Amino acid sequence: MLARGTQVGTQTLYWSLPSEQAAKWRRTESQLEAKLGDAEGKSKALGARHEELQAERVPSEERTEQLAELAELRGESTTLEAQCAEHADTDPEYIEQIRGASTVCADAANRWTDNIFTLAQKVSLQTGMRQGELLKAWRIDEEKDLEFL
Repeated sequence: MLARGTQVGTQTLYWSLPSEQAAKWRRTESQLEAKLGDAEGKSKALGARHEELQAERVPSEERTEQLAELAELRGESTTLEAQCAEHADTDPEYIEQIRGASTVCADAANRWTDNIFTLAQKVSLQTGMRQGELLKAWRIDEEKDLEFL
């Protein structure tokens, strides 16, 4: 509902008339019907123009050949894209990306092993146990070099 207000002195009075809401709906309805009429008119005009253009189009041998060539090229394009997808794993950019990721992983593994040996050294100093005994208890072979790079 539409509410109207007027200030009278220090009071504000509000009121609403049912006819105002109905008038607003009728106005909106007429505007929408006008837009619909315009759209239908444009649609009919475009449909007529389409029919005219279709009637003017004369099937020619040249056009038929061009359409056949277009279909052939589209098929070839699809085939080539499938071949590219098959060989995507040998793409130099992809291989370089894998190498970079491998380097990051190896660095992370080396940091982890460095942390293990640092922890073993600290525990060895605090408990008085030999570092070799700690590594054996943790099931880490102290003879192995755990550097990955």
